[in-house]
Amino acid sequence: EFDAVKTADGNNVPRNSLAAINAHGTLLDWDPHVAGSGTVGALAAADGIVYVGGEFEGIGHEAVGVRNFAAIDAGTGVQLVGWQHRFGGGRVRALRVHDDVVYIGGEFTERDGEQRAYLDGISLLTGQPLPSIPQVNAPVWAFDSLDHLLYFGGEFTQVGSAARAGLAALKTPGGTIQLSEWAPAGQYNLRAIAADAPLVYVGGSITQLFGPGDLGIGVAIIDAASSNGAPSLSQ
Repeated sequence: EFDAVKTADGNNVPRNSLAAINAHGTLLDWDPHVAGSGTVGALAAADGIVYVGGEFEGIGHEAVGVRNFAAIDAGTGVQLVGWQHRFGGGRVRALRVHDDVVYIGGEFTERDGEQRAYLDGISLLTGQPLPSIPQVNAPVWAFDSLDHLLYFGGEFTQVGSAARAGLAALKTPGGTIQLSEWAPAGQYNLRAIAADAPLVYVGGSITQLFGPGDLGIGVAIIDAASSNGAPSLSQ
């Protein structure tokens, strides 16, 4: 949350919660402008589009009607037509672009006036939500992806009709989206995930983990090759 960026010459240039700086440290003209006192807490980018999540009531100086999530042209800073979605009930905390979908996690409980809690996905091709995204019963805080697998973590204990203790994965080969059978033993309340085969690293509150991967400092390493490890596409 900021309202200006100080440049190398000492000037404070107005920018409201979003700015772009090049590799040389120069502030760019890009200025989408988060309306009012809104905050940005998550970013993802792909194919010339910047996806923004947080807690805000509009993008642009004219406050175009989005809420807590927006898709913005990386060149012009203009919000994309057809991507005017409104997430309510809580802020967006995490974003991940994976297999032609931008996945959205957080504390929200509705989208565009319909019930949609904590986890959602929007097609990069159409800008429209995907009905195949499973429901979860508590906030999602983190994503990472590897091959055709999307890992997500948070406070949830259930994904769809399946029990999952704060850590789960979706299989996404060929454009289909299904919950993986992967279910590492333990209890997790996660804030961070990093997947790098053959391991999955997770961080947060880990109250119980059966195996040698618990480092005892809020970090666990899950062996991808073990029965409690990362899922394969056959699972």
